Amino acid sequence: KTCQCGSNLALHCYHVTAFVWYHSLSKKASILSYNNKIYSVSIGNNKIYTKTYDTKWHTVSINEFADTSNITNIDLIEVKGNLYLLESQYEKIAVYQFYDNNWKEITKLSDTNGVSGYKKYNDELYLTNIDKSGKNIEIFKLENDIWKSIKKYNCNNEFVGDPKIEIVNDILYSIN
Repeated sequence: KTCQCGSNLALHCYHVTAFVWYHSLSKKASILSYNNKIYSVSIGNNKIYTKTYDTKWHTVSINEFADTSNITNIDLIEVKGNLYLLESQYEKIAVYQFYDNNWKEITKLSDTNGVSGYKKYNDELYLTNIDKSGKNIEIFKLENDIWKSIKKYNCNNEFVGDPKIEIVNDILYSIN
């Protein structure tokens, strides 16, 4: 299938599409521009597959992972010059840092139903999370590799949906 990327970008778009299609068989994937390369991760078969692309794809690492069957989402994000992986499951949201070609878990939230939203702002990472009951939302900021609670909302015994974060004029908004 041809991408609608423009003549100069078509080749890059084709390769990215082919790579993501191939690794979509192994479950979840994410992609990000970092240090003048494209980084891609996919998770499946109890492994994290990390690749980079400059002029062609290179396998950087294949790391063992305890269990990939309950993962609901993964996202790559760069904060303060470091590469992070946010991994959501029904019972936890974990943050991994990429260091020496390996992923190291630095923190996690346990009171979650696996549904969250995140936003990078002023080189800081914010997360909105729905608790296990599905009726409360909490907003966190990653500080010194620990999630610090900023605000908790009780949603009046109503189930909440898919939370999102946006920041406008230095004011953080969260919807669900």
